[in-house]
Order: sequence, then structure tokens, then C-alpha cells
Amino acid sequence: MPCFICREGYNAWRDSTKPTEILTKLCKDNRLPAPVFQPGQIQIGSKVFSGQTLFDQDDEQVESYEHLALKVLHSWKEIPGIGCQLVPEHIETRALYHRDKPGIEQGRIQMWVDMFPTDLPLPGPPVDISPRKPKGYELRIIIWNTEDVILEDENIFTGQKSSDIYVKGWLKGIEDDNQETDVHYNSLTGEGNFNWRFVFPFHYLPAEKQVVVSKRENIFSLEKTERKIPAVLVLQVWDFERLSSDDFLGSMELNLNGFHRGAKTAKSCDIGMATTLKDENKISIFQQKRIKGWWPFVKSGELTGKVEAEFHLVTAEEAEKNPVGRARKEPEPLDKPNRPDTSFNWFVNPFKCFFHLIWRNYKKYIIIALVLLILALFLALFFYTLPGAISHRILSG
Repeated sequence: MPCFICREGYNAWRDSTKPTEILTKLCKDNRLPAPVFQPGQIQIGSKVFSGQTLFDQDDEQVESYEHLALKVLHSWKEIPGIGCQLVPEHIETRALYHRDKPGIEQGRIQMWVDMFPTDLPLPGPPVDISPRKPKGYELRIIIWNTEDVILEDENIFTGQKSSDIYVKGWLKGIEDDNQETDVHYNSLTGEGNFNWRFVFPFHYLPAEKQVVVSKRENIFSLEKTERKIPAVLVLQVWDFERLSSDDFLGSMELNLNGFHRGAKTAKSCDIGMATTLKDENKISIFQQKRIKGWWPFVKSGELTGKVEAEFHLVTAEEAEKNPVGRARKEPEPLDKPNRPDTSFNWFVNPFKCFFHLIWRNYKKYIIIALVLLILALFLALFFYTLPGAISHRILSG
């Protein structure tokens, strides 16, 4: 017998009588007092067996002695005087062979063998125990904006802090499909504008609430290995560096089956959304389908930024009928973000760099320096030509 009771599935209890009924009959046949059922225990004569009798079912606690009664049947040999080893339900095990490889076992198959008296009703229909097939989904994420991202870089000329912000994302277990936004250069306030779409196709088992990932364990593996992992989305914010590795600024992980509802505004988004998850604020993308809001980025327990994102979950069939493009591409392209004039790559735009970095901050000093330079050149030229002019005037005079 299995050590647990299932109402459905391939492990469903098949005997016509339940464990508690079998135990009661066994006590009667051995002239023992009837079992005494109490919360958390069953008493057979002087022997007490303890175990779980309360179970969660449909958000309610249900009391059942079937599991504990089955445990008592497995431990019947411990009953003083009359105890013996009971015969459990029989499982046949047979080796599998292939005619091309005679004598070499290719695996084993285990099967239940149920025998019913002819005077009992016919057993129920066979149960299909083939593994559930995962369902195809596509998660579409639009990264709209960021706010209050920490500033890592300091300008050597002005001392002003800034960050070159971009956002990276992927689904856990499918890291090789990670996607990145373009870079919002020279953010002076932690604000970033993107209008950038991530598209993540994946396979999911709704009954088990897990993503199914098939991949080779290493380059020498001939077959792919199937793994089931929780459906978790990872979003990170980074600071782009031109001459060194990029700086990691913060991240957030969202369990797609239950994560914090997004804040309506950046101001109302705080670190508590990443640390405290209450039932009233808990949402699932598989139920809500479309969600938009603000979520926090966190690093070492500190708030390092906020992101405005929109999540849209569709099935593979819906995705095929209504496709969308990644980034800002067709179909359903996104508009380019309205970024400030200061958002540009200084190496690619040296004139803009001069204007925004030097001219706007040192315009007054540059004009004064130019005037002084012109005046100095004029005086130098004057004193250089003055002796010649005087000599010429004397000789001609």
C-alpha cells in the first residue's frame, strides 16, 4: 500500500474499503477493542500511534484518519501478541528489452496489479497517468521608464553625478534568452526613458505552477534534459561603462504566480514592496494577464531605483495570431522615448559634449578668457611692431 491517500490520479486509493475500515475489521477479526481515533493519534489496545490527521484542502482544514490508519496497517507487526507483517498492494516490476540488443536491460516498468473478487462491482475505468504536457506561453514586458536610479559616475570637469542606465531581464532557467534595453546616457536624476519591449516565450505546467526547461547539461550531452523550475522573472538595472565592465545597480525577482501589485506612481513605490508580500497585494500574471505599475530595484537591502513596467501574458496560440516585435520593432512598434538633450554618447557626439559639459557650465569664463586672449594678442602684436615703426619713422623723418 502507498503511505498516502490520493483521491485522484494514478495513486488514487483503489481498494473498495478505506484504511480506517480495514483497520477496524482487522481489530475485530483479532478480537481487539475497536480503534480509538483521537486528533493526532490512533490507539490499538495499549499501543498508541501518532501522526497527522489535519490536512489543508480548498483553503480549509479537513480532519482525516485515513493517512494515520494506513501508517498503523504498515506497523501492524508492532502490535503486542498478534502483530505480523501485512502484505501490501502488489506492484509488478518487469525489465524492458530491445530486440536489437538482446540480453541488455533497457529499463524497468512498474505497474499495479489489482485483483478483485467476482462478486464485487467492476473497478473504475483506467486512469491516464502519462505526464502532463506543458502549455506554451509568451510573456511580453514593456519597460517604460525608471526613476531614482542611483548615480554611479562623477564628471571630472563639473563633479556632477550621472548614470548611463539600461535594464536587463530574463526568466530563471532560460538565462540564455536574456534581453536588454538600449542605454539612456547621462541621466542626471536617475530618470530613464526606454519604451522597450522584452518578449519571453516559455513552456509552463499550470497544475504544478512550474516552467519546463529542456536543455543539454553540457556540450557532450546527446539528449536534452527536462527540468521544472518556478516561474520567476528577473529584472536588473545597470550602469553602462565604455572602458570597463558595466556596474550592477540593482535587481528584482518576481514570482509570476504571486508577486506584489505594482505601485501606481513612482513616489508610492518603496522597498517594502520587495520585502513584504501580503495576500491583499498579491497578484498572479496567470490570472491577471495584464499588469502595469512601478516596482523597486534593490541591492544589498537598499532601494537603488524604480522601474515602470507593463506585463502582458498570452498563450502561444494568441501570440501566433497577434505577434509583437522585440525592442521597438514591428509589429506593433513602440515610439521612441522623449529623452532630454543631455542623453547622448559623449564619444560619438564630441560637439554636443563640449556644449553640454563645458559651454553650459563655463560659458562666462570661456568668454572672458577669449577676450583676454584677443587683448593679449593685440598687445603682443603692438609691442612687436612698435620698434620697427619707430625706426622707420626716424629714418624717413
